[in-house]
Parts: sequence; C-alpha cells; structure tokens
Amino acid sequence: AQSTPSPAAATEKAAFSLPAIQSGYVAVDGPWRFQTGDDPRWADPAFDDSAWSTIKPGTLLAEQGIESYTGYAWYRVRLRPASDSSALALLVVPYNVGEMAVFVNGAEAAHTPGMKAHPVLHVTQPFSLQLPRPGSDGTTVVAIRTWVNWQVDRKSVV
Repeated sequence: AQSTPSPAAATEKAAFSLPAIQSGYVAVDGPWRFQTGDDPRWADPAFDDSAWSTIKPGTLLAEQGIESYTGYAWYRVRLRPASDSSALALLVVPYNVGEMAVFVNGAEAAHTPGMKAHPVLHVTQPFSLQLPRPGSDGTTVVAIRTWVNWQVDRKSVV
C-alpha cells in the first residue's frame, strides 16, 4: 500500500503539459503511470503514484516490460493545460477488450457499459468526456480504472 502525500507534495509532481491550441487535438501519449490491482484511493488526485511503472499508451504493455494480467489495473496522468480559457475534452480509446471507469480530479466522469460491481466482458468503444477546469495547482488528474479478462478465448469476442 502506498501513502497519500500532503497536498503540497502533489503540486510538485510532473505533469504532461498541454500546449495552447485553438482547435484540434493533442495526443496525451505519455508518460502515464500504470499499476495492476485495485484500490479506490488511486482515483484521488493527491495519491502518490511515483512508484508506479510508466507506460506509453497505444504500445503493447508486453513491449514495455509488463506481463499480461487478468483483473483490474489503473492508469494515471496529470495534465497541465497551457491556458484555462478553452474547454478541453478527453477522447478515451481503449486498445483491448475490457471495461473502464474514468476519474477526473477524483470524481468518476464516465464508465463503459460493462463496468459494474462485477465487470462483464464487453467490447469497449472509444468515448469522449469534457474535462473540468484545472485544480488550484493548474493541473487536471485523469485516473482510468480498467478491468480485463485475458483468460477468455479472445477469438470468441471479435
């Protein structure tokens, strides 16, 4: 178990800087923090995830030294927009068969249809959600709780 740092320590964490843009998109391609397991405290923006692995989304976890798993895992990133004047949205593109719940600054913002108390296998489609204004430290923390069942014959769900 990891401890929750003081709010001052949380503001010192590295953040993925988003450039000022008028329209279009920016790929939030990393680094993201990654941890297998499940703990609701991991949605808290003040949680210290510095001991977690860093990964690059869109690249197979196996190619990044992380073994296949069945069950829950979390991804986290701290975003620092260059400007708070424009509305931001996040496009979540799953690269696997599984379920997910997205937390923004500690509050659940979206989830896929199969993410329930006991997740069920469901082919997850990309989805988007509006991001709130950054917190008082100028950042927005996105935490994604995922569930995957690699023990299922993947050919049967395609």
